Amino acid sequence: MLLQSYYEPSSHQDKAITSATSPSTAPESIQNSQNEFTTLSHKHEERDGLSKLESKFLKRVDTTEIRNFHGAYASVPHPAGSHQDYKTALFTAEQFESFGIKAEIVEYYSLLSLPVHRKLSILSPPEAVRQLNLTEESVPGDTCTSNEDALPPYLGYSDSGNVTAAVVYVNYARPVDFQWLKDNNITLEGKIALVRYGGNFRGLKVMLAEQHGMAGVLIYSDPLDDGYGQGPVYPEGPWRPEGSFQRGSVQYNSISGGDPLTPGFPSLPGEPYLSKEECKTIPHIPTLPLSYGQARYILESLGGKKAPDAWQGALDLANGDYFVGDDEATVLNLDVAMDNSIGPIWDVIGTIEGTEEPDQMVIIGNHRDAWVCGAIDPSSGSAVMLEIARGLGELLKGGWKPR
Repeated sequence: MLLQSYYEPSSHQDKAITSATSPSTAPESIQNSQNEFTTLSHKHEERDGLSKLESKFLKRVDTTEIRNFHGAYASVPHPAGSHQDYKTALFTAEQFESFGIKAEIVEYYSLLSLPVHRKLSILSPPEAVRQLNLTEESVPGDTCTSNEDALPPYLGYSDSGNVTAAVVYVNYARPVDFQWLKDNNITLEGKIALVRYGGNFRGLKVMLAEQHGMAGVLIYSDPLDDGYGQGPVYPEGPWRPEGSFQRGSVQYNSISGGDPLTPGFPSLPGEPYLSKEECKTIPHIPTLPLSYGQARYILESLGGKKAPDAWQGALDLANGDYFVGDDEATVLNLDVAMDNSIGPIWDVIGTIEGTEEPDQMVIIGNHRDAWVCGAIDPSSGSAVMLEIARGLGELLKGGWKPR
């Protein structure tokens, strides 16, 4: 299976990646703004309300170290369970040990998700017929956006399916949005939902669409919320350009988080695993993310009722406004094949034993895996976590121990 070949655990003989040689992949304009951050002093003055130990810890925080850790994590794509993900686990454990913190790597087996095939086409009206582009545009100067190992845009835990149906614009796909559609006698069952990011978690959008009998979901970032409606787009600014897709999981986390097949249990061989049919926390309909550059073609083809003012976005559409599509004139074919299979993931656990209450725990953590390189999510957090660990290690070397 594709999942088994892509998510191949690497040998423990692999060398951990090193922070010192990891190149920055950001364009120059973004690097300049990052350099402004690194000029901030990391020499914290002792503040009122802080103990001497806390002040000592803060004085050890070094933005250069954070930058190096960040570069080590975010230099290459490392989705969950992949060879590169395993290398980041080795790197993390190596860093913990270098700080004087006991470390171990624990392997679990959880449900992982990979795209096999993705296709989206507008079948009608005749003037709108086209196959939509599901390839993310690369950004000059940002090597991660052109990395051949990067997975294409998809939504984790989407189901497979080939659906041909009319499309309905559902705004943010919140309960209030579905209620407005029902109050206006707009049929949802069997339709494909076009929804925009914002207002609630993407998994809730899909869950509510499935509960209303919809056959598939497309999620795009409207430039009003994440794009030129907010300010300059990447690489000139931080906002999403028109060729960018927001990846992510559509697991129903409001029901249960963690591995969908082992709710309440560790994902280990011998533990009970749910079947796909038993699992209530992942979709049973196909889903895809869209860029707003491609969502435009669907929105421009929609007719029927004009969407409420609060549903209007920032796209300058040929038909002027956003419409709901209740006339059923716009028909799409959504074709998604996923490989959702069980595979390995690796937790890195560093432990500092307490002296008086060793059975009490304070847990500091951050996930490592990323949909692509993960410069923001999760590597910004991973880098800070390592710097916290480094600071604690310095205190350990000075004789400190937690209670």
